[in-house]
Amino acid sequence: MPQKPGKTTIFILLLAVAVLPLFAEENHAPSIDPKIEELVKTASYYFKKLNNFGVDISMVIKVEAENMNQQMTSGQSLALRRPDNVALVRKSGMLGGDIICDGTNVYHYVPLSKTYTVTKAPATLNELKLTPGGGMEMMMAAPSAMVLEFFIRDDSAENILIGVNEARYVALEEMNGETYHHMKFIKDEVDMDIWMKEGETPLLHKIKPDIAKSFEKMGSRMPLPIKNMKVEMELTFTNWQIDVDFPDSVFTFTPPPDARQTDAADSQNPIPN
Repeated sequence: MPQKPGKTTIFILLLAVAVLPLFAEENHAPSIDPKIEELVKTASYYFKKLNNFGVDISMVIKVEAENMNQQMTSGQSLALRRPDNVALVRKSGMLGGDIICDGTNVYHYVPLSKTYTVTKAPATLNELKLTPGGGMEMMMAAPSAMVLEFFIRDDSAENILIGVNEARYVALEEMNGETYHHMKFIKDEVDMDIWMKEGETPLLHKIKPDIAKSFEKMGSRMPLPIKNMKVEMELTFTNWQIDVDFPDSVFTFTPPPDARQTDAADSQNPIPN
């Protein structure tokens, strides 16, 4: 039976994930499969021309180490309404946070620390800053923020290939009666497998990052409890809603009664109260 994850384990794991970019190396000349470039551009154009869409995102993290076998899950919903509304909201689990843009302000809420920030909304969603600071904000939002950025940026096709050493087409695979393109992206600090639906609606189905190389690079700098730890992470996308007429309430942020507003600078402290 998987053990219930403690806050210490969650914090240590998120800390490791948060500092991955610090150990990135200078890239060599990338090797990008032309088929990957075509698929990424097709998906980027498809989402860019959609006025409204929504999807449910589930994340599972499995952690194995000496005397430890834990599984952490979380669920989020993403809704986008152009030109200036986004809502990435946590629905279940301890991981993840909320990012809501109502067209006037952007709200970042971190349930684990019960804090939120309010900043002025940018002129376009392409300029939306997904995390106002580092620390806890970055750790909690990082997995889903990566996905959100692909959906909303005008240059998402180019952006997703930044830092990629190799991108190769694996296979056309069938899952649950649907056919998906299986693609693999290799970077210095992380590898990532992505499954995207075949056909005229190139919807994301699953993302599976492999962060083993990052743990190796950290070496002696890695927190002691994480050494020899095996981590598996998977994000799954279901219940796609295309061109849905979302009500304004979807993009309205109401702080929980026990939440406190902080400045963006306060989110640099990664330790929750």
